[in-house]
Amino acid sequence: MPFRCPLCGSTSFGPVTVRRRDGSLYLSSLRQCAGCSIVFTDPERLSKSEPPPTPNAPPLPPDFRRLWQTPKRESGEP
Repeated sequence: MPFRCPLCGSTSFGPVTVRRRDGSLYLSSLRQCAGCSIVFTDPERLSKSEPPPTPNAPPLPPDFRRLWQTPKRESGEP
């Protein structure tokens, strides 16, 4: 099964490299999503996961993108 991050949708990941106290690096058994940097151990298992629900977040209205738009200024306004 190809990797697909349930959080961001990325299809690529890489190994997690850790710096030791002495400054040397070692390759851990952990993996990291290239899109959102979530750390995991099993790419296949993570790919099968559902995205987590956002706790206590109200559903977005259908026109939520309109709410982000900057209002147009009339000519002559600073």
